[in-house]
Amino acid sequence: MADPDSIFYTYQKLIELRHHNQIVVDGDFQLIEETDAQILAYYRILGDQKWLVVANLTDKEKPFNCQEQYKKVLVENYTTPSNLQNIILKPYQAFVVTIA
Repeated sequence: MADPDSIFYTYQKLIELRHHNQIVVDGDFQLIEETDAQILAYYRILGDQKWLVVANLTDKEKPFNCQEQYKKVLVENYTTPSNLQNIILKPYQAFVVTIA
C-alpha cells in the first residue's frame, strides 16, 4: 500500500479507466498479430479514439516493434519509451497509450 506503483494501485488505475472511458467497454478490438506469441498487443478503437495496449506475459525480456506514435501514457508499470520502434519489453511490462 505504501508503493504508489504497486499492483494494487495499477488495478485501481485500470478500473478508473474502465469507468471513465467508453472505449474500454464499446471500442472495437483489433489484435496485433505480428508480435511474439507471448506478447499481448491490441488496439481499442472507438470513433476518433485509438488506444494501444501491450503486455509482456513472460518473465523474460521480449522485443516489440510498433510504428505508431503515441500521445499519452494512460497506464504503465515501467516507464514507456517515447519511441515504440524496436523496444525491449521488460518481464511482465505492460502499458496503455493513446495513439496520435
